[in-house]
Amino acid sequence: MDRDDSDAWPEPQRLNAGLSGLRFRDRTVLDAVTAAAALVALADNQVCRAEKGCVTEATRNCAGLTAFDGVEIAAAFQRHADTIRANPWGRGEALDLVAQVRGNPSACSAVLAVAQRMAAADGPTSEAERLQVEALAEILA
Repeated sequence: MDRDDSDAWPEPQRLNAGLSGLRFRDRTVLDAVTAAAALVALADNQVCRAEKGCVTEATRNCAGLTAFDGVEIAAAFQRHADTIRANPWGRGEALDLVAQVRGNPSACSAVLAVAQRMAAADGPTSEAERLQVEALAEILA
């Protein structure tokens, strides 16, 4: 029996369009998680080596971030940290990115899990880091 399998496999353009749409949706989660990580890391006004490594490690198993490699995650974290440091509106922009995942329970869990790991990355959690994690939790509630 001859059959036409042309509809069995999607055209590469349709497949790529679907993947880029998925990646776009994941980018919202990526930005929320890495912005939160940058806010916590900068709660004490500096980002140490342990915190830089922690963001990549902590996000490795986050739902919604599997489409991104460590380089992309580290770059997003660095971009948010640079914006927070360089601009008076940087902190507000980072908080807005975090707020975009409110209503998405798995994304909120990922943001808070990474934030908590970041707070402990460089040793005992400081008061400033604890307060920042609490503020993030309030935003996501």
